[in-house]
This record gives sequence, C-alpha cells and structure tokens, in this order.
Amino acid sequence: MEGESLRWDLRLSTPTTGVLVLFYYIQPNGTELSTSDVPPSWLDSVGLWGPSSHLPLSSLGSILYVSFPYGITNATVLVPITTDRKSESDEMIILQTFDYVTNITKPLTLVGRVPRSD
Repeated sequence: MEGESLRWDLRLSTPTTGVLVLFYYIQPNGTELSTSDVPPSWLDSVGLWGPSSHLPLSSLGSILYVSFPYGITNATVLVPITTDRKSESDEMIILQTFDYVTNITKPLTLVGRVPRSD
C-alpha cells in the first residue's frame, strides 16, 4: 500500500564465505513505479538519480544491489512507497538479477505490486 514498503527477505542456503553482492536491473513494465512513487531520499540512498518529474524507475538506467557480508545468510530489499493521494491503477516494480561475478545460472526475479489507490 502507499505509505508502506515493498519488502523481500532473501535467504541463502549456507553462510557466505566472502561478500556476496546481487545486482538487480529494474525491468520496464507497463504499469511500473515512477520517481514520484518513492521518496527522493531513497533514490539518493540507492544511487538512483533522476528528475523530480514522473519518470519510470527503469528509465533511470541504474542498478540496485543487495549485499550479504561474510558469514551471513539473510538480506532484505526494501522499496518505500510514498503516499501521493492520487487515484492510480496498480503499479509494479520488477527487479531481476544479472550475473556480474556470482555465476548465477537462473536469474532471481523480485516482483512488487502497489495496489490501486482511489
């Protein structure tokens, strides 16, 4: 819901023996979240810089990441959603891992949906 956060709790089967970083592209989709749906402070904290206008997050061309420090099995991805009090249809964000150095054979896709607000 608006005013809350999309949250994914990631869990590894064994503790890391080094630092593991998963990188995510924000995938375009027809009803995706925009720069006006998330707080500017979150955009800054994850390195997504864009104008304050209403642009799809995928159009920023940036990458999100989640880190598992040495010996850790759990990490969380959070995307806070602002309350804008506009009548909107369902909106989504799709995050997909890509193989940077971890030899991921099957991409992990995270899908979050913010229900329609009236």
